[in-house]
Amino acid sequence: MFSLRLLPKWMVLGMVVLCWAGPLNAGGNLCFPKRDYWPTLEWRKARPERKGMDARVLVKMAPFIKTERPEIRSVLIVRRGYLVYEEYFKDFARDYAQNTFSMTKGVTSALVGIALKQGYLRSLDQKVLDFFPEYITPDTDPLVREITLKHLLTMSSGFNKDDLYLKTTQEKIQQKIVHAPGTFFEYNNDVTDLLSPILMKATNSSLLDFAKKNLFDPLGITNAAWEIPSVPPFDQEPYQRASQGIYLTPLDMAKFGYLYLNRGKWNGKQIISADFVKASTQTRIKTDDATDYGYLWWVKPMAGHPCYFAFGRDGQYICVFQDLDMVIVITAAKEEVINMNLDIIGRFIIPSIRQ
Repeated sequence: MFSLRLLPKWMVLGMVVLCWAGPLNAGGNLCFPKRDYWPTLEWRKARPERKGMDARVLVKMAPFIKTERPEIRSVLIVRRGYLVYEEYFKDFARDYAQNTFSMTKGVTSALVGIALKQGYLRSLDQKVLDFFPEYITPDTDPLVREITLKHLLTMSSGFNKDDLYLKTTQEKIQQKIVHAPGTFFEYNNDVTDLLSPILMKATNSSLLDFAKKNLFDPLGITNAAWEIPSVPPFDQEPYQRASQGIYLTPLDMAKFGYLYLNRGKWNGKQIISADFVKASTQTRIKTDDATDYGYLWWVKPMAGHPCYFAFGRDGQYICVFQDLDMVIVITAAKEEVINMNLDIIGRFIIPSIRQ
């Protein structure tokens, strides 16, 4: 039987280092060290230098934020499973659950993955109209019949977003297609919201109840809220929007990012299939700028490292660096400078990494 003890020490050390850095194994999956705890109850803290980061670089970040990025509310860094940096600004409390806006889409993507794993959904190639046969009429655009769950997840349904604003599910389905499904990316909250009634029909549950049972509770997220709008068309179809509306604390945002960093596994349980997490966080469609799109996750290198992230209005970010075994959470409150918030990653966080 093969044993590591038969290998030279330098070779064993090299294998350990490579595994820690996150290479692909023969099956195309990242190799991770065994976690020595899970932050279900609370995050454990560690000094940055204990997790391969230089505190002398990180300590410069808070003064910079206070003078140059006053819109930022919090910055958290999880490295190798430990909270190595946690700062709040302008009296923003660590237990304050704020609106994550479109960061919600990342959670919705996770719920689709969970519904697939549990058999509520057959596949991502399942047609959207499979869930709404009652809305099909002779006038239904034939291309609408071709829209799949995958097209909703990649913002490539082909609908004109201006035609969907303040429309009910039935009214959306009756719209005409302007691009063949799967051929054109257009960021569209109203299309994403079609996933709400789909998941509700498939699971016989509200999005929040399904999320609590299958996602939030296992992660120890106890105070999440998901608002139901009262404006049209939600006064006719009351449901949580798949595109936005979840309230989370930054510490709970970090838990969600950590679940994805660990390929959907939490404390020995595979909450989301590793294949779905991997597929969700790779480029599935090109956008009209330098950022690509997965399944409701953005994909873009940062400071020379592969990264995928969930993003919400006003500058909310959950950034996952698989190769660095790191999750970064940034919350903020000023939409005009959202992209500038990310410069602290390249200016302070990445340069602080020593190993």
